[in-house]
Amino acid sequence: MPDSVNPPTGDADDDDPLSMRLNAPLNPRPDAPSGRALFGRRKAKAESGGGSGGSGSGRPPGRGGLGPFAVFGGVLGTVIGAFAFLALAYGVIGALDSYKATDPGEVCVVIQGGLFDGKSITQVRQPGEGRKFIGAYNKQVCLPTTDRDTSSLLDDDQTEFPTRDGVQVVVDGQGLFQLTSDPALVKSFYNTYGRRNWNGQPISSEAGLNAFFRTRLAPAVADATREVIGGYDCIQLNNLCQYITSPDDAVKGQTKKVETSQNLSTASNQLAKEIDVRLKAAFNGKDYFENIRYQNLRIRFQPKVNEQIQDAQATRTATANAKLKAEQDRQTAIGSANVAIAKARGARSAAFAQAKAYKLNPNQAVIDRIKAFCGPDGCNPQVLGGSLKDVIANLGK
Repeated sequence: MPDSVNPPTGDADDDDPLSMRLNAPLNPRPDAPSGRALFGRRKAKAESGGGSGGSGSGRPPGRGGLGPFAVFGGVLGTVIGAFAFLALAYGVIGALDSYKATDPGEVCVVIQGGLFDGKSITQVRQPGEGRKFIGAYNKQVCLPTTDRDTSSLLDDDQTEFPTRDGVQVVVDGQGLFQLTSDPALVKSFYNTYGRRNWNGQPISSEAGLNAFFRTRLAPAVADATREVIGGYDCIQLNNLCQYITSPDDAVKGQTKKVETSQNLSTASNQLAKEIDVRLKAAFNGKDYFENIRYQNLRIRFQPKVNEQIQDAQATRTATANAKLKAEQDRQTAIGSANVAIAKARGARSAAFAQAKAYKLNPNQAVIDRIKAFCGPDGCNPQVLGGSLKDVIANLGK
């Protein structure tokens, strides 16, 4: 038979790739190279360029180097490493600035400030605490607990009030108070009033805290002062009020002496209690402020009223001086009259005594006449034109 009709033989299929794979033995030959050795050869060949476009039996061009999954894994590892480094640096920087202490005159709240934290208060720190860790990137806000003076918070129109008898007076004094350090109240106070600015400033600054006091605290203090001062007559708090309520009597010196020191002390105690009551009412019953007291209470007047009182005092002084001078003149006149009367009485008594002596001794009367006529140097009767007897007789006529 011709060869074309003969079935193919097994030797003819030896070059068929499919036949080669089907007929391959299950176990490699003992002398066949291992997979690791083959891989090493291929890697060396790839590095030498034998498998990329050169002659020989290497891999097709374009398929050398790392695969896409290996490249993606390398990039991902780099990104994760960078993020880990940034997170570590972020934590270290936050920790370095998170050791805080508190001053003896301040109470502080610690507020969350981390990247993934809220803004809630985590703790309230008491005055004078030592340095400690408050949490990475947390913020510590402090408020003073020292004495504050209401006199620096009140405007001029918040210090002038009428007394019970309608006299407008100016109240000078120191209303002292402190912010509480009770943790629960401090937390409530900050959550209610500390999370906003006051006159553009945070409440933790001096300007912001004073703006808060002027807005929320000063009206309560003014109302308390008006209530207490309105329960007294003006003269009970200042003796000079008599020049306003009874100017005519005051000018005449008909003034009353009132002990105002005790009244001022009582009014100070009343002011402290009334301010405490008003502050609780203003802050919804919360005792945010403590150790409230009032001292150095004084009652004075506006400058124009002071001028009028000074004029009245000057008039009273002038009146008193005029009365004193008139009394002095009267006493001087009385003294001069008494001297004249005494002199007249003395002369009259002397005349009576002399007449009585002449009556007892007529010759003495003649001698005194001659002395009175001739003077202390005496005279010659003959010169007068007669004898001594005639002269004496003529003197008696």
